[in-house]
Amino acid sequence: MTQNDSEWLQFSSRPAIYGPPVTERYHRTANGGLMDPRLVTLPRPFVVAITGSGKGVGAAIAEAYAHAGASGILLSSRTLDALERVRAGIRTINPDCEVHCQVCDVTSEEDITNLARECKKRFGRLDAAIINAGVASKFVTDSAGDRHFPRGILEDTTADFFRVWNTNFNGAYLAARAFLPLLQETPNGAQAMVFISSIASQHNYTDLTSAAYNISKLAVNRLVEHIDSAHKGDGILAHALHPGCIQTNTNDYPSFWDDIFIDDMSLPGAFCVWLTRERREWLAGRYLSANWDVQELEKDKELIVKEDKFKSCLKV
Repeated sequence: MTQNDSEWLQFSSRPAIYGPPVTERYHRTANGGLMDPRLVTLPRPFVVAITGSGKGVGAAIAEAYAHAGASGILLSSRTLDALERVRAGIRTINPDCEVHCQVCDVTSEEDITNLARECKKRFGRLDAAIINAGVASKFVTDSAGDRHFPRGILEDTTADFFRVWNTNFNGAYLAARAFLPLLQETPNGAQAMVFISSIASQHNYTDLTSAAYNISKLAVNRLVEHIDSAHKGDGILAHALHPGCIQTNTNDYPSFWDDIFIDDMSLPGAFCVWLTRERREWLAGRYLSANWDVQELEKDKELIVKEDKFKSCLKV
């Protein structure tokens, strides 16, 4: 890749909405080398469980692990038909990969507990859990007839705020509780948990996404820090990951998103494979972005640890 390729941006052309600059190169899609799952060979066996994997980002992450040679993939979402379509796609990529589909509502403790139990029964191990299931707020229409996400607390409804929080945070918490014991029982594996967060977790405004979404994703980042603090002694590596600015349903979102949400669906899967194919303790407990250049991160490894970067803190 050359520095003129469209798959990355320099600082000068990066919209401020994407957050503070971290690496010099800023990727929009999976590229060659370390960020191409087709060029990666995962250790065998390698089992990954992915919530919310019936479509969109979750399905693309599953395909990335299939390309990288995962021996087992556990797919889950609320719709079995969607999961079966993803499984069919994985079979064309990696016929040797064992794929199991299970309907699961992450807001149901019973469902997510059964999912983890089925993972242990079928695969006997778990190397990585990708906690992806999430929802956005419903649109509202203001007095001028403009359709947008709620701007502020009073424009939202309590029911929808709680719906978003229940899926994005409570669902992540329940998944963590369900998968942690199985990861602890796989000491020769990656023992990684990747929670799909968002750059919106760094926003204190609602120009692009609602307060419910922003706050729930910020809470996920802190949940990751707590898991790291409490369970790193068990070998657990927890990460929060912004998947990139990706439109998952172009029919629903406002037109001004077209110039902002331009990252490719391949990006988060490639980053997840890189993040979990070996143990990266130096990135545990941190908020990360799939847009960041992994070679530059590796170069700054000692500085990241020394300054304890990429965590929420109080500035004084």
